Amino acid sequence: MRSATATPTTYRSSATGGDGTFDPPTFFPAGNYPLGIAEADFNKDGNADLAVVDSTSARVSVLYGDGHGAFGGPVFFAVGSSPRYVAADDFDGDGHMDLAVSNEADSNISVLLNNRDGTFTTNTYGSIAVPFKLVSGDLNGDGDADLAVVDNGSGGGAAVMFNHGDGSFEMPDLYPTGTHPIDIATGDFDGDNHLDLAVTNQWSTVSFLNGNGDGTFQAKSDLALAGYIATGDWNGDGITDLANLSGNTIFLKTSRAEGALTFSAPAFSVSEDGGSAIVTVNRTGSSYGQTKVRIKTSDISAIAGSDYTAVDATIVFNPGDTTRTYSIPVADNGVPGVDRTFGVTISAPTNEATLGGQTSATVTIVEDDPVPDTTAPTIDPTKFAAVDNYSGTPDRLAGAAAAVSEAGATVRAYRWNDDDTDGVVDAGELGSAIALGTSGADGSVPVADIGDLGPGTYKYVVTAEDTAGNESPRTAAAAVTVTLTKGLAPDVADPTWPSGSALSVSDVAYESAKLVWPAAADDRGVDHYELTQDGGTPVILDSATLFQAATGLAAGTSYVYAVVAVDAAGNRSVPLTATVLTATPTVPSQPSEASAEARLKLLEITAAAQPVALSPAFDMNVDLYGGATTESRIALNAAPLFPAATLRVNGESTIGKLPLIVDLTPGRNVIQIEVRAANGVVRVYSVTINRLNKPPVISCFSDIRGHWAEAEINEACALGLVKGEPDGLFRPNRYVTRSEWAVMVARWLNPDKSGLAAISRFADAAAIPAWAREAISAGIDSGIVKGYPDGTFRPSVTINRAETAAIIVRAAKWTADPAAVSPFGDDASIPSWAKPFAAAAALHAVLLGKEDQRFDASAPTTRAEAAAMLVRLSKLSQS
Repeated sequence: MRSATATPTTYRSSATGGDGTFDPPTFFPAGNYPLGIAEADFNKDGNADLAVVDSTSARVSVLYGDGHGAFGGPVFFAVGSSPRYVAADDFDGDGHMDLAVSNEADSNISVLLNNRDGTFTTNTYGSIAVPFKLVSGDLNGDGDADLAVVDNGSGGGAAVMFNHGDGSFEMPDLYPTGTHPIDIATGDFDGDNHLDLAVTNQWSTVSFLNGNGDGTFQAKSDLALAGYIATGDWNGDGITDLANLSGNTIFLKTSRAEGALTFSAPAFSVSEDGGSAIVTVNRTGSSYGQTKVRIKTSDISAIAGSDYTAVDATIVFNPGDTTRTYSIPVADNGVPGVDRTFGVTISAPTNEATLGGQTSATVTIVEDDPVPDTTAPTIDPTKFAAVDNYSGTPDRLAGAAAAVSEAGATVRAYRWNDDDTDGVVDAGELGSAIALGTSGADGSVPVADIGDLGPGTYKYVVTAEDTAGNESPRTAAAAVTVTLTKGLAPDVADPTWPSGSALSVSDVAYESAKLVWPAAADDRGVDHYELTQDGGTPVILDSATLFQAATGLAAGTSYVYAVVAVDAAGNRSVPLTATVLTATPTVPSQPSEASAEARLKLLEITAAAQPVALSPAFDMNVDLYGGATTESRIALNAAPLFPAATLRVNGESTIGKLPLIVDLTPGRNVIQIEVRAANGVVRVYSVTINRLNKPPVISCFSDIRGHWAEAEINEACALGLVKGEPDGLFRPNRYVTRSEWAVMVARWLNPDKSGLAAISRFADAAAIPAWAREAISAGIDSGIVKGYPDGTFRPSVTINRAETAAIIVRAAKWTADPAAVSPFGDDASIPSWAKPFAAAAALHAVLLGKEDQRFDASAPTTRAEAAAMLVRLSKLSQS
């Protein structure tokens, strides 16, 4: 039973304020049987006032506050019968707070509009069976305060009354919830930014009506709760929570969150001078609701307080957030050291969110201060060699690749006079530093002058100093021994012809003639002769050749020939010239129509310098052939029966390309040879070459298994053409020197021993290894091997592919036709002197192209390439 004392009780905050405690209560009269109460500043004086329902006197009392916790006497305003609850809001939008009171006996709502002075004018709205608790809010999104009233009847629910904007209201729309509802509250329970309603059905359930934002509501959903309710955001996630009073217990229902929280990676890193390490935490599965997760660091090799700032904090994921980053400060100590690592974990997610698979991670602080370089470069004295120049020109010293262990080091040489011959660099034995330059990326040292020295042996201690100032030791271990013989001065004299010399012509025929010339003289010896026809590209002939057959000439045609003697320095004699007039045959009558002849008169295929047998044997009247080989490429040569006919192989013209090199794939390879007659008639020959697997071989050397030239190296080994190094390895990719190539070719030629006189002409004869002297001397005597224009042989210099081709052609005594066009894709970049040799070597399929059919004239020859060429040469000589 209610008390008849109409004195509402107020509690003021304690004198200290803000600590959640209150002073003893103070009572203020407000009428009989107070029930509902609302708080607002009704008279605009800046102080909170109270409005109290007098439930037995059909009125509401307003108590105006003084701002100090005290109130004046009640001012009464009439409402309907049996008023129950009151709500305060600005219903007419004039900036002054109004009142709405539920009248239970009258089944309506009294709206008291503020007269802007703290007094009110009352109007009545609605027809609600049993109006009870009421709340206000913008329920339809028009910016005006609407009302939601509990209908406490047996078929009750939430009666929604929409504000016209002037404080008047529409008739209510009832949303049933349950029997005799007693309480109502508003809030955004589903987080969609629209007000929803929560209605307590007497002692049974709470019904939720989720608002659509337009004044309508979705079908109710019930939660088993009994008692009174209040709303607020108690977990700070921006979504309305619900408090429920039942008996003497308050139940708190906070909004839930979804999703699994996990680190984006198991490891993170930051440079020591990066300021902060950034770790990323992802939210997967769902981003609904707000959740918080604890993040905490722990030491591993990094120490909190000195390497980084320890963290024990909270990361907040708001609704919709799927990723969050967290910064952990790191310290830059400016001292060289190593990388350090600390751990980071996440735990205890709130609001029913869960943890994912990656709840711990490591953070590496990457050291940014380099460790000082205190290690000196090392010197390999075996990589250094001298250039022995003639008198009057400084001699020079240079280092090959890997001569110095570091790039960018300053390299110096010190003349060493080991006066006491103890092999130890003693004080005073080193001369002044000679700057050799800076080591390259490959450790090489550029050539540098060391002075115009006389013949003899010299020692230099070579050092390298890196950019940190570390210099290699000046010891005997870094000594380079230089032996100088002092070569001849540059050859500037031109070769000369004997008095009365002439280029003689004989054996003149319709299409050929023979040209003969005398031997020219030169102070250093003639290197070769160059014979030209009508000023065209010269044919290169060695110094022992004093005649040449001119073939392929046209009958009844005049040609001008010239021969020039050239020495090794490139000095040239005056030319000897002669005119050749070929014989004129009787010209037969010409056919009136172009020939229809489209047959071949020649079809040959070789592999590894060996013929590939065709089945059936070639017959110009047979179009289909087959053959087999274990090689990966073949050389195809063909010629039409009628000269005016043209050939195409697999769709490509063969002009200037025969013999044509064709790469084979394992298995069946079809080659189409199209012969087009002068009148356009086409005949196609088809050759199918089956590439077979090579039988397994037993390698002579353990380091060639699987190498592209394994079979050729083994064959060359079996023939005695190549040998391994002292450690039993072949080293197929090492470059071949001029001495080594001369020895390999000599093994193939097996020449008579000629003594060593031939090599004595070279200024650097003393530098020629003893094991190579007989081979080089024999090669010089036979005109196969040549020296350099400066009178040196340079035995340790690597030999390139152009020089290799020249020696092969001379050794095989093949004709080097200056007019021949090589099949190589880089023919234009082949030096003019080397083109005839490259074409001849390709014609006999001894020297093959690299990728994209390139000759690569200046590239060094490897031991594998040398072995393969010698094997091909051997097969040709045997066939």
